[in-house]
Amino acid sequence: MANMYKLIMKGDRGKLFKGHSFSLTTSNKEICLVNSYFAGTVIDQYDYDKNATSHNYSITAGYTYPKWLKAIKERLVILGLPLILQIKYKGTKLICDTTSYIYLSYKVSDEGISFTNHRENITKLMEMTELYRHCRLIIKSLTDDDFMSFTINSTDNGEDIIQLPKSILCK
Repeated sequence: MANMYKLIMKGDRGKLFKGHSFSLTTSNKEICLVNSYFAGTVIDQYDYDKNATSHNYSITAGYTYPKWLKAIKERLVILGLPLILQIKYKGTKLICDTTSYIYLSYKVSDEGISFTNHRENITKLMEMTELYRHCRLIIKSLTDDDFMSFTINSTDNGEDIIQLPKSILCK
């Protein structure tokens, strides 16, 4: 078990900031800081070998199954299309699984060790929440003809997805 993680520090939800929890772990390969907020999660991982820090921001909207998402799923079933929509653009990835959830992530890397602070995390998650709302409005406005015109790709695990155009993130 050469790559086993060791917990260095932990903060439970509500102890430091309302709705915030964190953990700091280390292994012989990396240091990992995980911050969880109401709006999402931020994972900063410093890799000793690469001397680089990756920052992974994510928000998931799936606590309730909204009627508009159910309606899109029903339309996709009738059209015989995959039930997962995806957009990838400049480190941002939106996955809309019409059966249950919407997931938005953003990944970026820096040289050296450079963990983000609490304010940077909250600001980025707020930007991502606005982007999610924007994408949700665009997806809700798509017509059957729009869905039929998009490319269908297969993921690494063989699952078919509808690849939405990058322009959706830029409108």
